[in-house]
Order: sequence, then structure tokens, then C-alpha cells
Amino acid sequence: MKFLTEALETMKNGLAHSHAADYLSGSDKLKHIRDVNATDRAEHNLTAQSKQEAAIKRGNRQSIVMYLGSELPKPLMNYIIETCQSLDHDLKIVSFESKAMTESLVGPYQQALEDNNIQFEKVRLSGSPMEELNSYLKGHPEIAFLACKENGFLGRIYLSGNPVKFKLPVPVVVVTAEQSANASTDKKEDNVKAINAA
Repeated sequence: MKFLTEALETMKNGLAHSHAADYLSGSDKLKHIRDVNATDRAEHNLTAQSKQEAAIKRGNRQSIVMYLGSELPKPLMNYIIETCQSLDHDLKIVSFESKAMTESLVGPYQQALEDNNIQFEKVRLSGSPMEELNSYLKGHPEIAFLACKENGFLGRIYLSGNPVKFKLPVPVVVVTAEQSANASTDKKEDNVKAINAA
């Protein structure tokens, strides 16, 4: 019944907008459009806020998304484990790769995740990578940020300094592995570059 009510409300609003287009002067039409846009923005903000409240009520904890490509570098996984543990966040492993590929990449780290009491979920997306990723992130208000490797598709976009075309609704952290000039030869330093995409 709720769906029918919403559909009727949408039709009624459509007729009202049609009426405004037919019978209002140009300046009144512009005022009507501004008012409608302001109402739509307010409803969108209310919807986003209610989604966050619903997530809290369900007991959803904050999560970190790890964007997984065709390889999983150890510095990225070390960063994910340390960050999830210190922030007490869950992990969502998002990939466009096959289930078998994802399993083979995450498998060696599964025990470490379990040992550190990190709840994790593997999510396989398909379609246009940026559109699907953007849609997934928008639909999950519990996501704190997304982490990715430097030499993958997403990391290269964000390290290029011009991620505007592929702006995501959450901050993006690009994890790089560089040999520090001041570090000892047996110690590698993991560098993290946070890029606020929100």
C-alpha cells in the first residue's frame, strides 16, 4: 500500500508541476523551480540523515572499504588491519574481480583478520567501476572511508592530483609502499596519502 501511495503522490506532484508550466509567468516559473529544488534538497538531506540513524539503530558499526583490484599488496593489508583494529571498524572488501580471484587474494590474510577480531564482508560489484562504486558507497552511510593501493586504477586517478571526474562520496586513502631514505635497510615504511573526496 505504501508503494501505491507514493506512486499516487508522485503523479499528483507531476500534475502540479505541469500546471505550473502551463499557467505561470516566466518569473513565477523560476520561483516555483527554486522552491521545488529547495524542497527536494531538504528531503534528500532528511533521507540521508534517516539512513544514518537507521544504521545506528541496527547496530551497524563504522566500516572501512578496501578497494581490491587484481593484486593485494602487503602494505595495503597491513594498513587495513592496523586501522580497523585501532578504530574498531569493520571491513568491506569491494572488488570487480571474480569470486575465486578475490578469495585467492584475501585468503592469506583471512586468519590475521580473524585473529584481530575484524568483521569483514566481501562485496563483488559489476558494471562500470566508478558508477557502481559510487552507487555502493552512497548506499552505505556506515562507511568511514575507502582505502586503495597506489598502482591500481583508483590509486592512479587520485595520485594524479585530478580526481574531480571520479569524485567519490567518501574520503579516499591511497596506501603507498616506499623505501624511506632514513629508514634502516630491513624496515620498509608504509606511507598513507589521504585524499578527501567527499
